[in-house]
Amino acid sequence: MSTLTVLGGALGIGIGFGLQTTANNLISGVILLFEQPIKVSDRVDRIRDTS
Repeated sequence: MSTLTVLGGALGIGIGFGLQTTANNLISGVILLFEQPIKVSDRVDRIRDTS
């Protein structure tokens, strides 16, 4: 393998791990849009993570 192939693969893996959370949030948002489990007038409480 050439050095360029190895560097390209490492870069692709790094970008993939970096975009994993973004893609997960995007998919979750689309699911919320279609299922609509919450409405505009619903109250949403945040729970703080103490860990």
